[in-house]
Amino acid sequence: MPKSAAERQRERRARVKADSSLNEQVKQRERDRWQRRVAQHKVKTIADMSAREQRYQRKKWRQKWNERQTKRKMTTNEAAEVESVGPHFPVTPSSSRQKLRGRQLVRRDRAAAYRHIAALKQRLYSAQKTISRLRKRELRSRMQRNREADSKTPDSLMTPRKLVEKTMSSPRKNRKALLLHYSVMSDFGTRLKSISGKQRKVARSVLCATQLVKKHRLQSFMRKSFGIPRMENQNSKNTEQKMSKRSVLSQIKKDIVRDFFEQDTVSRATSGKKETVTRQKKKMQKRFLLEPVNKLHKTFQTEHNQVHISRAAFAKNKPFWVKRPSIQDRDTCLCTVHENTRLLHEKLKALKLTTDKRLSDTVCKTTCEMTSKSCMYNECNVCANQQPIFETSYSDNHATSWWNWQQVTQNAVDGKRRRRTVKMRVSGSVAELKKCFIEQLRLLKPHMFRMIHQMSAIKSKRSQLADHEVLLHVDFSENFTTKNLSEVQSAHFGSSLRQITLHTGVIQQHVQAIVLLYHK
Repeated sequence: MPKSAAERQRERRARVKADSSLNEQVKQRERDRWQRRVAQHKVKTIADMSAREQRYQRKKWRQKWNERQTKRKMTTNEAAEVESVGPHFPVTPSSSRQKLRGRQLVRRDRAAAYRHIAALKQRLYSAQKTISRLRKRELRSRMQRNREADSKTPDSLMTPRKLVEKTMSSPRKNRKALLLHYSVMSDFGTRLKSISGKQRKVARSVLCATQLVKKHRLQSFMRKSFGIPRMENQNSKNTEQKMSKRSVLSQIKKDIVRDFFEQDTVSRATSGKKETVTRQKKKMQKRFLLEPVNKLHKTFQTEHNQVHISRAAFAKNKPFWVKRPSIQDRDTCLCTVHENTRLLHEKLKALKLTTDKRLSDTVCKTTCEMTSKSCMYNECNVCANQQPIFETSYSDNHATSWWNWQQVTQNAVDGKRRRRTVKMRVSGSVAELKKCFIEQLRLLKPHMFRMIHQMSAIKSKRSQLADHEVLLHVDFSENFTTKNLSEVQSAHFGSSLRQITLHTGVIQQHVQAIVLLYHK
């Protein structure tokens, strides 16, 4: 096996040390090399160094000398132990010089840390004693200032609590105050017993319902001191009737709000069989809101103007299965006409060209009645040519842009032309934006009328179901793509993809709903 470079270098040094003449030649070469480096100013001698560098260099020399001395002593001790034990039992050092030095440094640092912690504890204890002494001194001085101020303040200007503290400071004053209290209370109680009828109620309200008595919560104590019994619940029966009516009215409001949130124009039902939510062992199918709660509250107030409910109560009574949609629950089956009109309306709101916060408000202003077919089909003689009112925040020549869903024809890789629906940004002027909105609004009205009519018809049919009738609502839900656990690349694209269409059917009978899923 060939020798390593370290082994060869070790053998060379051993040969040089063994030959005195060769060793002297090597040392002479080293001395000459050192003199050349000094002459070329590549190294500094101790005379060329600054005072700080000299101190640092001499410190390093002392450390090296101490290390050599320690190593020499350890070698001498090991040799003495070997001689005493004998040649057949070699003794190895228990630990190296570096390890011993490391343990020494650890012990030194640990001792310094303990001393520092003890000093910090002593400083903390002294600081806490000083703070406590100063806090007590400040409290005593503050109490002294308050006593001096109270002694100068007349009793008529002091609060009841201050008067109590002042009285409790002197046993003599305390005794007199208690004697006065019970004398006045006994006198008032005797006078109240001699009064009857309406005057008794007035006197009782004057004595027991004052502002300070209520503030300090002394009404019950006043009644006991005067000997006045608690008011009889004369109207307990009427109170119970009012509470029952109130609770029934509250339940009616809750039912109306729940029915409103379950309308298809307010929320949409989910199609998944596992898209359910359970609370208090009640399992319901999830529904997602179509608009924010504040807008729905305004719609509810318009439709149910006889029901007065705040926005907070309206949101609180929202059914737990009606939730706000997240990014995973986005709408993917929107109508192109509705969505394009909504995008135009959002741009008009951003430019402050319209004051209507909702698109339905604009439709309501441009028609006589949203439930009239002639008005929504632009056949009414009154509102057929009625246009929305625009603000003048921007001129008609102002350049702008808006989003729009369009069908475009694109050239495929195989040379065929395919039509795709994409969302594109359209650029134009404010006048063109208004014109496009008016055209889309005329197309939107028939769509909205059909949607409102269908929803109202479904709602009325559902509420008028007989015992032998059911309402069956089957609708296209979603397409699912089939995938293999391991498949080739060509099966992942194009016509190789296979889809499964899911149709959701809902059978309703009275108030019970059974959800059936059919896979085609």
